[in-house]
Amino acid sequence: MTIDTTTQASDTAAAASALINDAVTIDNAASRMKIFPLAWPVTYQGKCYEQIGLRRMTAKEVSDFVARIEAEGRINPDAILRFPLFVDETGVAIPDAVLDGLDADDADMLNTAAIDFLPRRFRASIPEPATAPSSGGTTAAS
Repeated sequence: MTIDTTTQASDTAAAASALINDAVTIDNAASRMKIFPLAWPVTYQGKCYEQIGLRRMTAKEVSDFVARIEAEGRINPDAILRFPLFVDETGVAIPDAVLDGLDADDADMLNTAAIDFLPRRFRASIPEPATAPSSGGTTAAS
């Protein structure tokens, strides 16, 4: 009896590949991400960012982010870390340099919209935005 080792090797490789690539696929993934056009596009390392997306985090991303906060807090207590919500249209994380270089109005728009993409447990820790005085109001001390 002859055994086809080529077929066996292919079948074994395919089975191993299936185990390695056995990832969870999130249903309705498109509804978990929204793209926001920038009023003031920026370019970084030759790439023009005309829009930035916000994407909900997975449980693993939340766990990794919390671990990163704890680790970074021990090294640099003044470190500022961003939630891994900001992505390009393909889902790749936006570099911090891009987010730091955004026009203030674009940054405010994204940061306000980002609240809706945070897990509920993190939303409670965000302070309410300051409100502007009502029409005819004043910012002077009474």
